[in-house]
Amino acid sequence: MALMELSEGRPRYRGFFLDPFQAEAIGYIEQNLSVLVSAPTGVGKTLIADYTIEKCFREKRQVVYTAPIKALSNQKYKDFKRLFGEDSVGIITGDIVINSDAPVLVMTTEIFRNMLLTRDPLIDSVAYLILDEVHYISDVDRGSVWEESIIFLPSHVRILGLSATIPNVDELAGWIGSIRREEVKVIKNFKRIVPLRHYVYEKNLGIVSLEKALKSKKRLIEEWEEESGMGFKRGSLPTTTHLDLIEALRKEYLPCLYFVFSRKKCEEFAYELSRRQDLLAKPERKEVDAFLEQKIAETVVEANKAALRRVGRVLVRGIGYHHAGMLPIVKDVVEDLLSRKLIKVLYCTETFAVGINMPVKTVCFDSNEKFDGKDFRLMSRQEYFQMAGRAGRRGIDTQGFVFSLADMNFLEQEKMVKPEEGNLEDLKSQFNLGYNSVVNLIANHQSEEEIESVLRDNFAYYQVSRQSSQVQERLATVEKELSELLGKRCGDFYNVQCSIQHQKQWSKLKEDKRQLARLMKTKWGRSRHYQEKREQLSKKIKQNEDLLGMVAVRPCTQEQVADCREQRKNYNRLDEEKKQLYKIWGTLQKETNFVRDYRSKRQLLAEMGFVDEAGLTPRGRFAGKIYVQELLVTELYFDGVFHEFDEDRINALVACIGYEGRKNDWFRKAKVFDLDRVYHIIADINRKEHEILKTNTMMFQPEVALLAYQWSAGEEFANLRNVCNLQDGDIVSVMRRTIDLLRQIRSAALEDRGISAKLTGCIKRLDRDVVEVIL
Repeated sequence: MALMELSEGRPRYRGFFLDPFQAEAIGYIEQNLSVLVSAPTGVGKTLIADYTIEKCFREKRQVVYTAPIKALSNQKYKDFKRLFGEDSVGIITGDIVINSDAPVLVMTTEIFRNMLLTRDPLIDSVAYLILDEVHYISDVDRGSVWEESIIFLPSHVRILGLSATIPNVDELAGWIGSIRREEVKVIKNFKRIVPLRHYVYEKNLGIVSLEKALKSKKRLIEEWEEESGMGFKRGSLPTTTHLDLIEALRKEYLPCLYFVFSRKKCEEFAYELSRRQDLLAKPERKEVDAFLEQKIAETVVEANKAALRRVGRVLVRGIGYHHAGMLPIVKDVVEDLLSRKLIKVLYCTETFAVGINMPVKTVCFDSNEKFDGKDFRLMSRQEYFQMAGRAGRRGIDTQGFVFSLADMNFLEQEKMVKPEEGNLEDLKSQFNLGYNSVVNLIANHQSEEEIESVLRDNFAYYQVSRQSSQVQERLATVEKELSELLGKRCGDFYNVQCSIQHQKQWSKLKEDKRQLARLMKTKWGRSRHYQEKREQLSKKIKQNEDLLGMVAVRPCTQEQVADCREQRKNYNRLDEEKKQLYKIWGTLQKETNFVRDYRSKRQLLAEMGFVDEAGLTPRGRFAGKIYVQELLVTELYFDGVFHEFDEDRINALVACIGYEGRKNDWFRKAKVFDLDRVYHIIADINRKEHEILKTNTMMFQPEVALLAYQWSAGEEFANLRNVCNLQDGDIVSVMRRTIDLLRQIRSAALEDRGISAKLTGCIKRLDRDVVEVIL
């Protein structure tokens, strides 16, 4: 039976008419080719993946679907089970392994990369690899995983890469094709089915363009300073909040996703709005009530019941919140109600925009700045459109709306994303060579020359090689053009005798006079606090008046002035370009030091006994199966720590190794294992790293030990809140990450039956109640 059928002369799949880009991509899949699809969020890329999976399934060929986050992997696993049956679908996410030899396998990209590095036999039967959200290759923290998955992929496996719109998709395809020696077809679709309209909202102005809002702010500041006689301070102007924006949207623009880059604010805003507004009709409220009662009755876990009752207080008013700190069952309920149009306003963090296909009419941004773990920064345009692209429902809306909140106290042009989808950032390699990769390169390749050849296969090296030649060619052209312009310019090019320079100086003089006049006009400007500034301005005005009064301006025709202006413009442009090109050239030389990095890390591994002249030692082979803090975990194992600690203390220790903390996390401290012994091992690794690499990579968070210890020892979930301030979903995440690392250690120590059995017991002590994942 054919998967596609023709109807009214157009191809259809699963009852949907295919858009041209979908039909083209599927045509290449039918030819067993690798394909990259670059298209905006929400236009139907997933349908291409579904077709590829069903085609492989019917042909009895194995297919692997990879996702960037576990939540998306879990969702896809459920979706595929409904389509192909429970026995035909498996999932591997580190902490979960179900039906691992199924013809349709879902996993995180990290797991797939790990299988490639260890040459898992399962890969031999894979026909297609689907890399969803392949633009993650540009992610600073995780992008290297996508690159390694492509670099080490066997030649018999074809790739289907799905990405949001990326300008340099052809470059990405060129790199993949060059290292795999195959043709990679590129499908680009830049047209949104439902176009987006971008605005800002301020409560006094209403829905306006950013330009109008900025002009209004400038006018308001001038009026405020004139009336108050004081300089502008933030907080002086009226404040606009999410409540004002939702009130403005209520009649015409719901449902909406309201993106807030703070989990705490997501919840606070939802409860705050619920006290002001009820967005559901009576029959809808009854439906939500019944659904919640059903879900509460179905779960036997008290933590789940309590969390559902808590979120239910806002859900019954058509309001919800969604973030990574929530329990999985609560996120599922929220997503279900949104899909049934029973949530009108959903406050969410950006994780909601990764893979979850739930379009709405409107998207709102509380701010265009986000905290990236180190500092607040402006969203990239790629990030902006990943979220904004959820606006506009195909077949329902003729256009989608995107609103950014404009609080006049903080509104600045440089703090607002320019919504230019045709000017997105290029993908840039984030290739990084970890210890695990070094160990597996040594294990899988016969010679140093072969390893160094592999290291030159990364996307960064490909980009640098192409850019270097382009930069050199452009530099030669720019320097030639600058030389020609220098030969044409007149003798007074930079002097005040030049009519253009003379006019500029007069303009500066007038601005200085205006500034002095503004100071003298107000009480605060005449105060002693501004005396020095007034004196400096007066002196500067006098000097410039004297200078300009003495100068004889060079007589030039209008044509000569126009020509000179054009020369200046071109010269400044080319000179700036030359500076940038040299800056790029310097950066490019630093971005291809992977061979040097490999040699340094190999030297360290040899120093620590992971590698010798014959290849990997037992330590090295063990580390090859550990993907988190490989050096520390291996040294702890060979020091006998896992043999000597009991199961609860092992769980506490492993939680400290795998934990990735957030800025304001708090834990009650208690000593539950021998910290001095662990710190001694860490200090030894740090010393050797610093000697050879001039850096330290060890991360160990002892504060999380008591939390994991108490859960492992059988404590009730509700009581864990007494030892930390983590949200429920974050506590679960700590335990799931710990289970993931425990599985890695067990796999590495498989021949050590005593430890293997002990670690199985450790996992069972953690994998219970609300922590257990049921798919």
